[in-house]
Amino acid sequence: MSKEHLLGLLAQNELEELFRRLRESAQKELVLLESQWHDLKADVRAGVLTQEQANVEEARIRQRLYDFIQFGDKGAGARSAQPVASGQTGRRVLLGLGLLGALLVLFFLLKPLFSSSDEAVPELVTSTENTPQDEPQKASFSKKLTIPTEPLELSADYVGTTGFQFVEAVLSNKNPENYQLAVRMRCIRPPYGENISSHTLHLLHGETEIAPYQVDFPFVEAKTTGEGTIRFEVPKAWKDARLVLYYGTGYEKKTEVALRF
Repeated sequence: MSKEHLLGLLAQNELEELFRRLRESAQKELVLLESQWHDLKADVRAGVLTQEQANVEEARIRQRLYDFIQFGDKGAGARSAQPVASGQTGRRVLLGLGLLGALLVLFFLLKPLFSSSDEAVPELVTSTENTPQDEPQKASFSKKLTIPTEPLELSADYVGTTGFQFVEAVLSNKNPENYQLAVRMRCIRPPYGENISSHTLHLLHGETEIAPYQVDFPFVEAKTTGEGTIRFEVPKAWKDARLVLYYGTGYEKKTEVALRF
């Protein structure tokens, strides 16, 4: 049985036939997955799991089956050994820079504790009066950005075709250095259910790619439509950026939308 034929059965959601074709290998990983598949069906029939829980568990079994067909009994370990995508590398760099910044702040906060007792530690003086620099930050600011609202259809292997639609994008003040960008969007009729997470939508400016700091988006059940809001911190020095929408089991980059601030 060729790998292409097995992947075709997986794409068609013919899991019973797929397990039958693979059963001759009698490998431990396959036996475990088949057992989990039968347990899942039994739990659904008995009403032990909600439909949302069943969709998530089925997606996990499908992903492990895909890894098993592609890499054999090495499974997800071999998958994780593949080269990391450039977007993931950029996110790791940002994470490293954030950690370095946190360590520097901690160092300067703790430095007075280790200074000589003869040294006077300056008192922190707070003022109840507003300075001129404070006034612009207190002024309310909200700007609705121009964004395409036509529905998009994205397709990927093993997860099918799902619709996405941007509803609105609003820019507002968050702190002296950053704006908040709130993007409201819809996920339309995913075949197997869709979990909109911090991996789904990113913001790209030049070579800098950032993930959202907050995702308020409920799980979208199969064949239904859900709506939620994804929020980013945007440096005030940025004049434009691109929204990057990822989709698929490996979160492949599927489309980009330009924004001007």
